[in-house]
Amino acid sequence: MSETRRYSSPLREQQAAETREAILRAAARLFAEHGFQATTIKAVATEAAVSSATVYATFGSKARLIVALLEQLELDADPPPDNADPRTWVAYHCRIMEVSRGVIRVAMQATGEPGVAALFEAGDRHRRASLDRALAGHPAKVRDELWAISSPTVYLALLDGCGWSDADYRRWLSSMMTKATA
Repeated sequence: MSETRRYSSPLREQQAAETREAILRAAARLFAEHGFQATTIKAVATEAAVSSATVYATFGSKARLIVALLEQLELDADPPPDNADPRTWVAYHCRIMEVSRGVIRVAMQATGEPGVAALFEAGDRHRRASLDRALAGHPAKVRDELWAISSPTVYLALLDGCGWSDADYRRWLSSMMTKATA
């Protein structure tokens, strides 16, 4: 009985990864510039220099593009170790918010799309778990308050609604963390 060999082509895998990255870069730029509803798969494909069929085959939908962008941004943010202290947690959280602000804005426009709302819920659970680890010795109420004020909704409300800068948000969240954990 012979074994079936699995075909593998490193060059093809590299090309597929490069195509995926080109599509994500194009989608991020177009979503940020035009919003979720106005950005079409065809526009993303044109910007990425691929066919619409390639975008659909790679991601399946605009919502999956948003999900992939958010997942990639979180991976790129270099998460803190499980035993991170509160200051390390604030730095990490602010880094995620800063690098993903445009994608978060667009994702909030698409929360009715399949997968996007679930990703926000997963993000909330992940943010809560990492905050619980960073504040393990503090009361649940302190962790509840800091979880609530560190939400993407509050972040965008302060930046977009109040005109804060990322530095303003970072200082404020650090101050809130210091007060809560003192």
